[in-house]
Amino acid sequence: HISYEGDLLDVTSTLDFSNLTETESARLDSGWYIALSGTGEKALATSLTVDGKVLITTFVPADQTSANLTDVCAPSQGTARLYALDVENGLPVANLDGQGGSDPADLTLLDRIYNLTRRGIAPEVTIIFPEGGSVSPIPIVGTELIPELKIDNAPQSTYWYQENVH
Repeated sequence: HISYEGDLLDVTSTLDFSNLTETESARLDSGWYIALSGTGEKALATSLTVDGKVLITTFVPADQTSANLTDVCAPSQGTARLYALDVENGLPVANLDGQGGSDPADLTLLDRIYNLTRRGIAPEVTIIFPEGGSVSPIPIVGTELIPELKIDNAPQSTYWYQENVH
């Protein structure tokens, strides 16, 4: 079964699914999507699905107007971000903006996005599984640890595929 954007539910501005119409519920059953929030923002690396979370790094190009550049001769590297979304509905999965609590009821739309310290195009997310299993798996982007994002220590392989691709 092939799904198109019109078959999916736009959850860009949604934190509460209790009042969905029948049509919206059917779309959510087919899947969901969010619109990236930055001007020109794009995902350039492979996403990772782990522990019920979809982890996606994105790149937001720097504003190229001379009024916004501090040194017009220096390269403008843009902003690297990490999106952490619930695989079932696109909700935030951790307090990534550092505001408020970490209880699911306290999470906001801004908790979907973690602004990485690194500049430029971010690589894909990697999960390190420490030996012995006494320490939780550690998500990293390049060399940057994402301590706010907790990963369960019972990994399961999940494979995504697209039918009829030539």
